[in-house]
Amino acid sequence: SSNRGKFGVVKRVTERSSKTTFAAKHIRLSTAGSGSSRDDIVREIDIMNKLHHKRLVGLIDAFETSRNIVMIMEL
Repeated sequence: SSNRGKFGVVKRVTERSSKTTFAAKHIRLSTAGSGSSRDDIVREIDIMNKLHHKRLVGLIDAFETSRNIVMIMEL
């Protein structure tokens, strides 16, 4: 399943080896004024890496494709 928001699309994904379910946030990189700034996304990733609190969603991993940055987060 997926959910489209202002800053991207969030999909439920499952790691094959462990069967663990995560949220994958696909954020479209800025192209001709649409999408999100790469600097803004990198800043969000940096902040999430520094914050560790039981009431906040944890960032597991992040990677870049040709058009998106994908953030893998706890559910």
